[in-house]
Amino acid sequence: MIKAIILDFDGVIVNTDPFHFNSWKKVLRYYDIQIKFSQKDYNLIKGFSRSVSLNKIIQSHDLQGINSELKSKILQKKNNFFLQSIKYISKENLIPGVEEFIVNNKGIYKIGVASASANATFILDKIGMINLFDVVIDANITNKKKPNPEVYFKCCEKLDLSPKECVVFEDSLNGVYASKSGGFVTYGVGNTEIKDDVDFFITNFLDFKLNDINS
Repeated sequence: MIKAIILDFDGVIVNTDPFHFNSWKKVLRYYDIQIKFSQKDYNLIKGFSRSVSLNKIIQSHDLQGINSELKSKILQKKNNFFLQSIKYISKENLIPGVEEFIVNNKGIYKIGVASASANATFILDKIGMINLFDVVIDANITNKKKPNPEVYFKCCEKLDLSPKECVVFEDSLNGVYASKSGGFVTYGVGNTEIKDDVDFFITNFLDFKLNDINS
């Protein structure tokens, strides 16, 4: 029986994609890295940690001369740009219907967040939603990144439940791999590219109800 809902953060609760995309573009320009960073480039790194994302950018564009010291500077500056950009983030940036979905299901199911982002807790607190969740697990707590299922297992542990008792909502292929390999029933949200890899798919949370999950 399903007893808990676990949500990814970026792209499932809050649409942070424009902030991340623009922060990557800005940091690459800042360090005079001569590539045209496109939406296609961003889609390839969506759902990965900053360090893995940077490595993928370097590999896909065959960039030379970026040593470990410069990598570290780029990663720190990218996060600084991101934090500056979300200064005015608000509930207007929520995925449509998600707050109502959480509020309507709180008390029926335990509700957790399992995010690869180190900023998930900060943003949820900033927009006044942190108290809606029983558990928030983010990159400050985990060692292994998605597609490793560690973040979901830690969330289960804190909820005192097994994977079979939880349903996961994800929007990236990387996150879906993590959820599915961990043995979770998985809903895809918004990203049509993951439709064939999930158990169920929804465009957003508007008018979505979880009533039949235990039938």
